[in-house]
Amino acid sequence: MNKITTLKKLGASITAGEILLSTFAVPAFADTNLLESGNGTGTIQNVNVNSNNNTTSVQSNNAVVTNTVTSNSTTGDNDSSANTGGNVAINTGSTSSTTQIQNNLNSNQAQVAGCASCGTTGSLNAAITGNGANSTDNTNVNNNSNVSAFQNNNAIVNNHVDTNSTTGNNTANANTGGAGGGSVAINTGWAVANTAVGTQANANVAVVGGAANGNVAGGTNLLESGNGTGSHNNVNLSSNQSAQVAQDNSAYVTNYVTSNLKTGLNDASANTGVGSVAINTGAAVANTALGTSVNENVAAVGCDCVAEGALNAKIGGNGAFAADNLNVNNTGDTSVFQGGQGAGNQAFVLNAATNNGFTGTNASNANTSGLLFDPETINTGASYSTTTVQTAGNSNIFTTASFPDVNFGFNMNQLWTGLFGM
Repeated sequence: MNKITTLKKLGASITAGEILLSTFAVPAFADTNLLESGNGTGTIQNVNVNSNNNTTSVQSNNAVVTNTVTSNSTTGDNDSSANTGGNVAINTGSTSSTTQIQNNLNSNQAQVAGCASCGTTGSLNAAITGNGANSTDNTNVNNNSNVSAFQNNNAIVNNHVDTNSTTGNNTANANTGGAGGGSVAINTGWAVANTAVGTQANANVAVVGGAANGNVAGGTNLLESGNGTGSHNNVNLSSNQSAQVAQDNSAYVTNYVTSNLKTGLNDASANTGVGSVAINTGAAVANTALGTSVNENVAAVGCDCVAEGALNAKIGGNGAFAADNLNVNNTGDTSVFQGGQGAGNQAFVLNAATNNGFTGTNASNANTSGLLFDPETINTGASYSTTTVQTAGNSNIFTTASFPDVNFGFNMNQLWTGLFGM
């Protein structure tokens, strides 16, 4: 008897829970040109440019999975007793039970392409030139960006597999042979149980930034020149960028696997006037594989507010008693919480595998032969048990240098092929 039980929870690579792939692309700007020029005596001019960008990504998954599988396969439990004359034989077939459980759940992916509000992708040109005496000229450029990514996963997975395979427990008792003596034989098949349970859960990937990084790729040119006596001229450039990434996972995984295999527990006793008495049992084979991979965080943050082109600032040729100021402030703050601050990984994994193989406990007692020296034999098969447990959990990766491709988890097909040739 071949029995195959397959449970695939959310198969493929990651297709469970809430999968959110968010790509935020901040618009790219052409050149920005700001000019205050040719204004009269005593005039007041103000040019203000404010760019504010706030991006918030919140991703959360909760999964509760319970798998309960019970497999009962029997070709044994046969009785051929109290027969008169002739041969008595019990021949059982083999049993094979295969159970596969795969759980893939809880993945978050967030990608914020570029931090463009740090500046522009073109050039920034600001000039205050040729304004009259006692004029007041102000040019203010403020670029502010805030990116926040919050990723949270909670998984509770319970896997219970019970496999019972029996080819033994056969009885051939109290048989009476004929004139030729006859024979009594019990031959049992193999009992095989293959169980594979795989769980991968809780992956967070956050990528903030990219090739452009939102910098001022074309350069920055600031000029105050040729303004009149007693003028007040101010150019202020401020770029403020912050990125916060918080990732946390909680996983509770229990795997209980029990395999009971019986080819033994056979009885051929109290037979009268028979020739040979033989009990031959098949092997008992139990293969169990438990694989668990949980809680992986990857954060790649590549934002800064530095002009990629040249920064040119000049104050020159202004009149007497002119007050001229050029101010450039670039600030950046990056916070990544993969542990502490209420974020991190918590994993509880319990694996319990019990394999019981019985090929013995056979009885051939109180048999009376009809002929001299007829043999009584008991030949038992082997009992094999193989258990493989793989557990990986709680991995944090943070980088500012590159933006990796992340492949979370292990290969279930490879795991099964290696153990069972499936």
